[in-house]
Amino acid sequence: MPRLKEGYSPLDIVALVAVWFCISLAGPLVVFSGAEPTACAFWRLTLSSILLLPLVIRSRGRFTALSTLAGVALGIHFVSWMNSIPLIGVALSTAIVTTYPLILAGAEWLAHEPPSAKGLLGLVIAVGALILANLSAQSLDVEGVLMASAGAFAAAAYFFIGRLVRRVSVPTVRHALVANTVAALVAAIFGVVSGTDLFPLSTRAWVAFVTLATLPMLCGHGLMIYLMKKMRASTVTSVAAAEPIGAGLIAWAFLGEALTPELLLLLIVVWAGVTLVVREEVVENG
Repeated sequence: MPRLKEGYSPLDIVALVAVWFCISLAGPLVVFSGAEPTACAFWRLTLSSILLLPLVIRSRGRFTALSTLAGVALGIHFVSWMNSIPLIGVALSTAIVTTYPLILAGAEWLAHEPPSAKGLLGLVIAVGALILANLSAQSLDVEGVLMASAGAFAAAAYFFIGRLVRRVSVPTVRHALVANTVAALVAAIFGVVSGTDLFPLSTRAWVAFVTLATLPMLCGHGLMIYLMKKMRASTVTSVAAAEPIGAGLIAWAFLGEALTPELLLLLIVVWAGVTLVVREEVVENG
């Protein structure tokens, strides 16, 4: 039976699976809401900030300017990615934006924290499978692709900064509150400039907003930042490569979308890549 490296526990693996499930809900919830993508980004961030306030008041520790910078990157990530969804669809936009673990691996390499050869191979397998599968099946909208790509680079910046913040022992909830609040401000500014209706009236939209704030945002992203104190950012975020698969399964179960043989094959390939990354990080060799 594989043995975990010192400092890791089975709960860390459970946390990674929980991250995958929570972030996989995001794309389907944007579609389910029926609201404009920027409104989804704004309320996801605003409501999560409000929910964090009681935890921050009870916590001890300091804030850091890095959290503000992370918030700018987070706001750009959500606005860019969510607005690419109507242009190129959930599957392709999510596949492009979830290339950020590979971008993070490159950033960590430059920061003298290179991933192992096996870990890098796993990232390439997982991300490459997503891109090839979606690019071969769908026509391209250049604007949508560029927006999703901008979202990928912004997400990489957000998580790389989050890794730095965790190293200086800033509490996760304090970092998240600042980052989410600043990101909500970025989304609000974009919404005003673009003429977005930030206050939809439908109950369906508000159910989606609250769920986006609690599960993908607080649970998904919160657990990712927490785990970065132990693991490389590229390892933690590697589970995002499987997000389009989770989103596809959720859409099949709850939104009535077809579950194709191609999707099942993609599930196997992507999980193989992600598993290789995680095993290389947490499991003893030999």
